[in-house]
Amino acid sequence: MRKQTQRLALTSLALVGLLTACASKPPAGTPEYDAYMAEQANKAAIARVDDTLKASPDWYRQPIVKPGYLVSAGTDRSADMQFALDKAVLSAKSGLAAQVNSAVSASIKSFIAESGDPVDPVVEREIEKVAKDVVAEVSLAGHRIVKHEISREGTDFRAYVLIEMPAGQTQQALVKQGTDSTVLKSRLRASKAFQALEAEIGKTR
Repeated sequence: MRKQTQRLALTSLALVGLLTACASKPPAGTPEYDAYMAEQANKAAIARVDDTLKASPDWYRQPIVKPGYLVSAGTDRSADMQFALDKAVLSAKSGLAAQVNSAVSASIKSFIAESGDPVDPVVEREIEKVAKDVVAEVSLAGHRIVKHEISREGTDFRAYVLIEMPAGQTQQALVKQGTDSTVLKSRLRASKAFQALEAEIGKTR
């Protein structure tokens, strides 16, 4: 008798919960229903983001600085595990290319400022071109994967990778492309810092 009473109580609670849920859901076709469904979709999206954050490795969430190296992390997903990894590597390489471009542009501007020449629009355009040429020359061929991790995300594979590349490759390409530029060559060689970099690179060749 006691077991029957307990089962009835549990069934009653379940029915109350079901009725409460139904009562809280507005009728379909009403503005309230649209707002309710949008809220539920938003909650589901937040839950997915939380799950992705929990599944991501610590080294991916924290910036990594390694002296003498450019470091970049990437992530992507796919139903195919290898493709997920390939896409993650491509994402990391894009980040590495952006770092190279930014570093080269900043370095050239610093050299020109030291030489005393103003950075006019013509020079700005040439700096952008040289920076792109450096990225193309380096082509990130010297990168290597130092960490990777693969986890499940729904029915897909989620891949995380960390890649690094020696900063020296970028400096060598910067010296070459900078001295090949008729617009920048004299300006760069007027900078003592660039002269020192050029001499240092020359020793390694």
